Amino acid sequence: VSQSRYPHSQYDDINHLILLLSILSWQKYFGPIHLYCNKIYLENISQWGLDSEYSSIDIDTLEDNVFFKDNFKEYFALSKIYITKILSDKNQPFAMIDTDLWINYPFKVPEVDILFNHDEVIIENNINSYPSPEYFLNEEDISKFEWVSNPINASLILYRSNFQQIINEWYEFVIKILKYNKNTINELGRAPKMTFLEQR
Repeated sequence: VSQSRYPHSQYDDINHLILLLSILSWQKYFGPIHLYCNKIYLENISQWGLDSEYSSIDIDTLEDNVFFKDNFKEYFALSKIYITKILSDKNQPFAMIDTDLWINYPFKVPEVDILFNHDEVIIENNINSYPSPEYFLNEEDISKFEWVSNPINASLILYRSNFQQIINEWYEFVIKILKYNKNTINELGRAPKMTFLEQR
């Protein structure tokens, strides 16, 4: 899943090389790979011929969703979360991978319902600097969780079974966060907002 508002940058060469490695390594070890993206992103990768490497490409799902487009500017992880919800409704196993992840060797997927890449710790000056939930939630919602676990790195998530409920709860809570912060301006910037929605 990928969204782009800025079709060109000084890092295009390396970004597209990494994307190609991601596509080819997944196909080599796990089979077909499908892309969900917007028109701008598709135009960008098509200039490099990378669109032909995917098993299929869907732009309609993201382009046709007004709610998603209205919130993407501030919460760019919303594309992955939204597509995860769409795919979970099909009730079939699937995997979500970031476009900058490539697999160096084959591995057997454990017999678990959901497999995440690894937990995430952001340390600055010996302090866990992950954004506080107080930036995003009211006190009532904060009190529903213990907040003792580390956030989860979401560059690779495998959904095998029994995942509908947790994905539905995740998506509903994301919607609640978007509505709660609709008229809120905070100093965090886009990256912390993305990591909170996607990883925390």
